[in-house]
Amino acid sequence: MSGKIPEKLDSTSLIISEAAANQLNLKVGDKLPTYFITESVHVRPLVVEAIFNSHFDTYDDIYAYGSNALVQEVGGLKSNQGTVINVFLKDHNTIEQTAYDLQYLLNDALGKGLIYKPLKVDTALRSGANYFSWLSLLDMNVVIVLVLMTVVASVTLISGILIIIVDKKRFIAVMKSLGATNKMMRSTFIWLTLRVSLTGMIIGNVLMLTLLFLQRDYHIIPLQPESYYINFVPVSISWVAFVILNAGVFLVTYLMLIFPARFVGSVSPATSLASE
Repeated sequence: MSGKIPEKLDSTSLIISEAAANQLNLKVGDKLPTYFITESVHVRPLVVEAIFNSHFDTYDDIYAYGSNALVQEVGGLKSNQGTVINVFLKDHNTIEQTAYDLQYLLNDALGKGLIYKPLKVDTALRSGANYFSWLSLLDMNVVIVLVLMTVVASVTLISGILIIIVDKKRFIAVMKSLGATNKMMRSTFIWLTLRVSLTGMIIGNVLMLTLLFLQRDYHIIPLQPESYYINFVPVSISWVAFVILNAGVFLVTYLMLIFPARFVGSVSPATSLASE
């Protein structure tokens, strides 16, 4: 985005895309005779207030933004009239149902003569179906990567506790000789491994949050807008998701340690001490 968008556009302001600016050889501050074709042709000398780049060619090639007063003037509309109403929902999961309900109400109003022509309800999910399908594919990739990471981490944890048990075989034998039960020894090795895992989680969380905050504020990781429709990796930090993720990792770690810890019971004090 070049130029500063004012809080309220006046009737002579125009915001165009970077693609249009390049084609017309325009920059911020230039005047542009603009033609509005309705039942008649209206010409207005507008000033380029800002230039935007959404990286969506579908929008950049056809959309420009002006003031509501300007559109109402050239369209012959009153201040309380318009041709499109945008409805924003807090819960995007209700988009389709809300669109269906609105369309039903509009059709009913048309049948009762409350509106003079049929009106169509469209949604962002329909108009941008290709983009949302692409995002769904990315979500699937994230799930696959997380599953693979969980499998690899689980194998590493199991291998790690088995190595610790083999390395501490003499210690296990001595403790059993002194009266320690298999349950006590299993708990000891589980919590020993969990302590190492928690240390790794803390270090990982610190590094992760540092990177996320840097990316959110400074956009240090770029993207190719031609492929991803955005020139940086967007970041949204959810503390609820952060807590759930860490709790889930801790739970999976604990469950993965229960089975290999049972190998402690196979250590015989007599055999182990005799071999030493």
